[in-house]
Amino acid sequence: MNARELNGKTATLESLRSGDSSANYKSLARSNLLVIAACVWGFIQAGAFVQSIVAHRPDAWVDVAIAAVVLICETVSSIAGFAFAALAGIGLAFLAHDPVRAVHTIVLCSIATQLYAVWQLRRSIQWLALWPMLAAGALTVPFGVWLLLHAQTAIYRIGLGVLLIGYGAYSIVRSEEWKVRASRSGDALAGALGGFVGGLTAFPGMLMTIWCSLQGSDKVSQRAIYQPYILAMQLVTVTSLHILGRGQLGNGHDLRYVIFAVLGAAAGFALFKRMSAMQFRVALNILLVASGFGLLVAAVGISGTPFHGQ
Repeated sequence: MNARELNGKTATLESLRSGDSSANYKSLARSNLLVIAACVWGFIQAGAFVQSIVAHRPDAWVDVAIAAVVLICETVSSIAGFAFAALAGIGLAFLAHDPVRAVHTIVLCSIATQLYAVWQLRRSIQWLALWPMLAAGALTVPFGVWLLLHAQTAIYRIGLGVLLIGYGAYSIVRSEEWKVRASRSGDALAGALGGFVGGLTAFPGMLMTIWCSLQGSDKVSQRAIYQPYILAMQLVTVTSLHILGRGQLGNGHDLRYVIFAVLGAAAGFALFKRMSAMQFRVALNILLVASGFGLLVAAVGISGTPFHGQ
């Protein structure tokens, strides 16, 4: 190789690096603008809450408490990307929040934060590889929703809740890792089971997160699978409830809490990026345990209505 060819290849490599740096800079700039816009929106909404308190409006402090629950629960759940509905459902239940309003709030906040997470993971998501589990889940969600509306589901919630608590607790303390071979048939089966359980219990992310963790993938690859799956199943569940005439997405009043969910998601995702593989595994299993407790809370009727969430 002569000097001219060597110089040419060096210039090409430098050009590619420059292009990558420019693309990364533009992506970072867009992300920073979104965070700044979200912070501004959050300050405006917080100011509205303060104004309500000063004016002694009814339930002004309740709105503040709900916003705090949403922010904290979303920050914690976004570390691994699921279980917001379980955590927020428990928090809103103990606030004695109206159960129907609680469902509306959780639905809106959950869908908004899943959209945020999918956007953050968009470069790692392989949509063609996801279609078996997405298609299978979309087919089985309506069956779970039908059973939810026409049968007593407390026993199913209790059983699944106990299973999740036991699995999550054992997975935290065990030293070895279980691994299963990924396959299209396995993905389709996991997607079908997750869709049915999601429609029945309104927590579509639980079984899919277990399936992804069993494959031994890295943390980004796992979230690039179950994050879009959760979002898709949420949308199918809401659509199924609307078709059956038993669901509502919410009202304008509930939108005031969405920004706090998005800010919590941004904070949780920032923590996620700094976590080691071991830390992520522990966090994921802790949230599985939290989801189990969420199912038990819903089963014993503290909230009085099912949660349509993660």
